[in-house]
Amino acid sequence: MQLQETVAVRESEPAEFAKHYPAVALADWIRSCPQVSPEQTCGEIAELFRKRQELECVAVVRTTGEPAGIVMRHRFFKLIGSLYGMPLFADKPVSKLMDGMAMVAETDLSPQELIDRAMSRDEERIYDAVMMTRGGAFTGVLTVSDMLQLSRLLRRELAGRQMATVKGAERMLRDIRGAVDRLAGEASESRAGSLEIAELAEHGREDLTEMLALFRLWTETAERQAKSVDDLLARVSDTVGIAKMIAQLADQCNLLAINAQIEAARAGSHGLGFSVVAQEVRQLADETKSQAGQIREQLSGMAASAAAAAAHVREGKEGADRGLLQVHKTEETFGRLWAQSSENAKGTEHLAVASREASVMSEQIAVQVAKLAAQMIDSPEEKY
Repeated sequence: MQLQETVAVRESEPAEFAKHYPAVALADWIRSCPQVSPEQTCGEIAELFRKRQELECVAVVRTTGEPAGIVMRHRFFKLIGSLYGMPLFADKPVSKLMDGMAMVAETDLSPQELIDRAMSRDEERIYDAVMMTRGGAFTGVLTVSDMLQLSRLLRRELAGRQMATVKGAERMLRDIRGAVDRLAGEASESRAGSLEIAELAEHGREDLTEMLALFRLWTETAERQAKSVDDLLARVSDTVGIAKMIAQLADQCNLLAINAQIEAARAGSHGLGFSVVAQEVRQLADETKSQAGQIREQLSGMAASAAAAAAHVREGKEGADRGLLQVHKTEETFGRLWAQSSENAKGTEHLAVASREASVMSEQIAVQVAKLAAQMIDSPEEKY
């Protein structure tokens, strides 16, 4: 009898495998199984089962390596165990008694899907081994015992993943609570800052109101000064005119005095007294003209100074007007700042309240998650 046997792939117990390889793979659980051709006789199969009492099944494999069927030990001996069973089937090919409808699965199938398919078989085949293939070629079998251990290991793996998820959720909740607490603290600080800004803005508005009053006073004063300077310029102009008129009168007096001296000279001795008077009048006219000239120069200097003062006053008034406009704009800006600070303070207060509520809620959720983790640790699944 030609007999082949697949190499045993599994090298350790499920617990040891699960310890070193958390991810379960079907290829690591495949059992070795004798392979026979469909033409081998039932007598040869019976002899094989008698020699190897540990065998649960024999795989019937075609020459191409594809599985043809399976022969389960208990069902095989049940068929040939009758009075005429062995003489009847001894020389018959095993294909007559094999189960050609045996379940076949690829090694890359997920363990859970394999278990679900195996457990959904009809009652007659539910305890039969599953024939495993790789690329369509037979590689070994998985027994019901293997699948039960796989199922238990999958449950342990799932429980471990769930526990890891719960632990991760606990850490995440702690991080969230810490972030919420920090947010609440920052919201409180932001609210305090907003209130302080609002208070400063209000003080700023008050100071600007006082400054606005000062600028208005400055503008009004500048206007009065400009008016006074204009009046001064007008009066200086009038005074310059009077001084000019005095100079003209002095010239006329000087001319009259010269004429009087000429007439006195003609009168001879009778005009000597009149000549002296004319001389005195002429000297007085000269002095008056000189004084009038000095007055005109002084008045001209005063007029120039007054004009310069008027120009400075006008510049100051223009600056005051610009300052007044800027103060108005700044006052409006401070008003908006105050309003925005007040709104920001309200918003941060709502944020602080919401943060405190979120902190309480996250703490409650963390307590529930901790209870869930404790229940999972104490569950029977963890005791496998």
